[in-house]
Amino acid sequence: MDDIKLYASSQNELEQLADITEIYTQDICMEFGIDKCKINSVRAGQNYKHYYKLDTGEQIEPLEENETYKYLGYNQSKQIHNKETKQTLNQKFRHRLNIILKSQLYAKNTQISNLRSYFHDKTDTSPLHKAIAANDHHLTPLNLQDRTIQNNEKQTDRQTKIDEWARKSLHGRHHHDLNQVNVDKTASNEWLSRGELFPETEGFMLAIQDQVIETRNYQKYIIKARNLPTDLCRKCNSASETIQHITGACKSIVQTDFKHRHDQVANIVHQKLAVQYKLLKEPPVAYYKYVPSTILENQTHKLYFDRAILTDKTTHYNRPDIIIIDKINRTAHLIDIAIPNTHNLQTTIAENLSKYIDLKDEVKRLWNLHKVSIVPIVLSTTGVIPKQLHQSLETIKLPKYTYLEMQKAVILNTCRIVRKFLQSDEDSHNHHSFTQTSSFSLSGIHLQSQTLTQTQPNITTPNFVLTG
Repeated sequence: MDDIKLYASSQNELEQLADITEIYTQDICMEFGIDKCKINSVRAGQNYKHYYKLDTGEQIEPLEENETYKYLGYNQSKQIHNKETKQTLNQKFRHRLNIILKSQLYAKNTQISNLRSYFHDKTDTSPLHKAIAANDHHLTPLNLQDRTIQNNEKQTDRQTKIDEWARKSLHGRHHHDLNQVNVDKTASNEWLSRGELFPETEGFMLAIQDQVIETRNYQKYIIKARNLPTDLCRKCNSASETIQHITGACKSIVQTDFKHRHDQVANIVHQKLAVQYKLLKEPPVAYYKYVPSTILENQTHKLYFDRAILTDKTTHYNRPDIIIIDKINRTAHLIDIAIPNTHNLQTTIAENLSKYIDLKDEVKRLWNLHKVSIVPIVLSTTGVIPKQLHQSLETIKLPKYTYLEMQKAVILNTCRIVRKFLQSDEDSHNHHSFTQTSSFSLSGIHLQSQTLTQTQPNITTPNFVLTG
């Protein structure tokens, strides 16, 4: 039941019914939606003002003379407004009909076109389908012998879909990011074509890339949630809670979730370098189980991990993530790892190259090296791969496919961060949070529907409306 509407022959009877309803709502842990409540009192064909006061001190206002309320989809007051209702229904019907007509969901497109496409694709590999297509000259509605587009047949090609995606101001941002000159588009989509992740994880990452995650900003400006007081971040409360803020900008999780994601990528690079230069005595393990040592050394190479370098003069940035030193050739690589949001990829690469220049000069002088290079290892929070990453891997002589493992680790961690972030609001209320759902614009005593997220977070109690 969506709505409850109370009728009474007198004011006293109405208040008795409302009192019973109020007691019941308290028993089921609900509350009155005062902003949706109105009382419509009619005596001898005339409206008069009648107020009802709740135990909480809140007051339900009367319905004004020319004001209407919507009940079961119809505007009412003393009677149903037939003219306005017909106009509204007419507009809704035309609107829905236009949507259906624009969707291209007619038989020519959904059945004949799909079947023709299927048979024509199969003719390249199947002799049976090839024979059928060659002999079907108007024998069936498919007319498979003719490969041209049939009359009244509308086909949406791949490029049309891509163009429609690119035109979307919000959901098309990822498409725009992939087509930047500094991005390797093929490598950025490699995680999806390899199919190594669970379907649920793939779908969740695609939702993150298309920015259809229900953040506070999305609720307020896209869904237009009425009862959302602010779109500020629920954790740091200092910026709008967008998906980019959650994945790579929230200050409150920099030292926890963001650092964990960063360290897992660092583990991959460190272990591969240690294996390559035979610095490990144990066999390689999974990156999420690997614990890097601060210093590893043998006769030819030395490997530092997250170690501050002491210099003669003050150097603001003296702690790169990894340093690999070639003792034979007297060279070193300062490796710094970063996982920024996609729109900050190029800026982050430039910052990493510039901030270690002083340390580079000091290391070269103090350690008496012939050459020291700065190597930025940067990929985005959604797995977008810049072309610079391939150059960096080549510089430190790691296999090109190393980016695949780093990309997978970043995507898994980003999905974990977003899930954990969105669930934190429930956890902060001791697993008993109540979230108001959308409600109809109805007159009467409106009990707001609320969702109890204790053991079954998807169960929602219905709306109740009582009208006098």
